[in-house]
Amino acid sequence: MSYIVTDLTLMSNGNACIACIDEDSLQCFRPLFQPEFYRQISWYVGNGIQHGTKLNLMLSKMPTSRPHKEDTACALIQKSGILCDADMKNILDLTSVTSIEDGFGVCPNVGSKYFSYDSDLPDCSIITLKTSPDRIEIHQDGYNVGRVRIGLEDGKGFTLSWLPVTDLRCVNISDDD
Repeated sequence: MSYIVTDLTLMSNGNACIACIDEDSLQCFRPLFQPEFYRQISWYVGNGIQHGTKLNLMLSKMPTSRPHKEDTACALIQKSGILCDADMKNILDLTSVTSIEDGFGVCPNVGSKYFSYDSDLPDCSIITLKTSPDRIEIHQDGYNVGRVRIGLEDGKGFTLSWLPVTDLRCVNISDDD
């Protein structure tokens, strides 16, 4: 089956993970590679895997729990192309939500950017949030040189601030500035 990379997220120790959208069902998956689950960012870069890359994946169900229901075991990965900008925008438009609550099924407490484990857990752990550019603020992270943080307001007026930016494309852009 064909999946489109929508996120390439930096993690600790040079690791990264990707999120993909199934082209047919528009369902989100986070492939966890066997046996180590995560790959080094250099592996993705070296194999030309970026936003919009089309992948053929062999996925198999694995036990998951909320909110990480997107986690899926992946035994095989093969690059099969890349989407043009218009097709990538179309996929993101088809899968985006306009509010945190609509995407996750619950909302963090006001003033918090975390979901409380004492209350309902989110329905998922990955969403694409569509908001207006005038509702986003970008700030230099004063504690980590070259990193940025964002604040945003979603379509229902919920505000989040000081969010870390870990998506590779955004991190690369901030490193260039």
